Amino acid sequence: MKTKSRKKLKYSLLFVLSLFLIIMVILMLNPLRHSKEGIRARLLKQTPVGTDMDDVIQYLENQEDWEIRYVNHTSGYNYFHGEPYEANVGTEIGEKSIRVYLGEYRNPLAVDVSAFYAFNADGKLIDAAIMKTIDGI
Repeated sequence: MKTKSRKKLKYSLLFVLSLFLIIMVILMLNPLRHSKEGIRARLLKQTPVGTDMDDVIQYLENQEDWEIRYVNHTSGYNYFHGEPYEANVGTEIGEKSIRVYLGEYRNPLAVDVSAFYAFNADGKLIDAAIMKTIDGI
């Protein structure tokens, strides 16, 4: 009788562990769930520092689920307390900029993910930053 009980417990634990691993894999397959540094590194791998602004725009337009929110040829993006910032506060990064909406995921609230690209006066990429905002906060 104890053997059946142990087998049942063993299979139950194996099932729970397998379910947990499947959920973790599904969550990690969504690149928006990665750290901001991880997302930034991936974007800079695809569009390295020095890439021309027009080439970055073309790359962004080829991404199905992304939406370019603005292309600014007169100013960079603002950086405040280590985060890209919408208002005119903090330090301006670059002389031109692009903001692109990458998408959202649930955590359990909606988390929106955006990328900011900064360019020098010649239109060459100098930096990128990621912003995650939580719905309702």
